[in-house]
Amino acid sequence: MLLSAQGMTVAKIAEVGSLEIMWEQLQRLLDMSEWPNVIVRVVPRTWDTGGCPGLDGSFKLLKGRDFADVAYTQSPGTGRLVSSPAEVERYVVRYDQISAKAMPEGPSRELIRSVMEDFK
Repeated sequence: MLLSAQGMTVAKIAEVGSLEIMWEQLQRLLDMSEWPNVIVRVVPRTWDTGGCPGLDGSFKLLKGRDFADVAYTQSPGTGRLVSSPAEVERYVVRYDQISAKAMPEGPSRELIRSVMEDFK
């Protein structure tokens, strides 16, 4: 899971809920980051990071034994399952581009903890 540091700011909280709710959500991410099948990495908001291909909408890459790789994109009010191998590959490249800008797991957890302290 890649998480934008921009979404963890106090200004954003006013748009989506309370500090308590955000603290609980971040705690849940920290808890999940300890699971063996979950990796949480934060994409920092810095000049070095610049524009990130993940800012224009969320997507999921899905792999299965019984079906070919697919991507699922979501936007307000709708979603789309992408099954064309060429289109799926574009989402794989996009994921790799986002991942290249993300912080490693340890520093990502530390940033999340630091933001949580600001919410107390």
